[in-house]
Amino acid sequence: MKYFQLTKNEQYGILGFLIILGCLLGVKYYSLQLRYSVQKAGIVTDVKEDLKTFQKEDVKYFPPRVEKKRSPFFTVESLKVNRKFDPNKFEVMDWLTLGLPSLIAERTFKYIKLNGGVDSASLLLNVYGFKETWYTQIKDSVFIPSLCISINSASFVDFESIKGIGQVLSKRVINYRDYLGGFVSIDQLKEVYGIDSNTIIDNIKSFKVDLENVDKININTSSFNSMVAKPYISKKAAKNLLIRRANQKLDFNSIIDVFGQLYWLKHKHYFKW
Repeated sequence: MKYFQLTKNEQYGILGFLIILGCLLGVKYYSLQLRYSVQKAGIVTDVKEDLKTFQKEDVKYFPPRVEKKRSPFFTVESLKVNRKFDPNKFEVMDWLTLGLPSLIAERTFKYIKLNGGVDSASLLLNVYGFKETWYTQIKDSVFIPSLCISINSASFVDFESIKGIGQVLSKRVINYRDYLGGFVSIDQLKEVYGIDSNTIIDNIKSFKVDLENVDKININTSSFNSMVAKPYISKKAAKNLLIRRANQKLDFNSIIDVFGQLYWLKHKHYFKW
């Protein structure tokens, strides 16, 4: 036990050591607090400076986006259909009266005009923006009269009314008809320069042939020049007909002997005797 007994001087020494150690720790803690306070003051100063430079007008206000309801492209839902009508005779104002929006009315009129008319109400669906509900409402009221012209008496205007035959082709058809002396078959329209054969096929029900208007040549009285003036009689054939005619009166058998059976079937309506 005597090893742990301290003298008074030793006790004072230890106490002094502890006091010095506490002072050192206190100084260390105070210096840390002082440094933290200085740093904090610097941060606060910087923030205040930033706030001073931050101007109110630099703040842009972005209002929340409000999703707008999109209105339908064309809001007309019901057309005013109270009678039968021919769309091929409708002007823009007629379509407007029917209830179509102005843009669609103009498009519909132009479509019909550019295509030379429509032969079915369903073709109106080809007009951009023409709603199927509109077609459903008018399809039973559309009346397109069937057009049928006699190709041997039809005028320029009559041929122009046929879909696919315009003003230029109408003149060519009539010129060719005059050249032949009349058509004896609808297929002869395909021989007109510039006409698409599909145009004739598509409109076959719009044509009829009146053989009474065909200019026939009398093989028993016509001269050589009159015969060769026809596009379907060659000089050689005309000479043979005249030789035969010198000996006997000609009939359809004479024509068959000179031209052949197929030629007779195709051109028989141009001859008389």
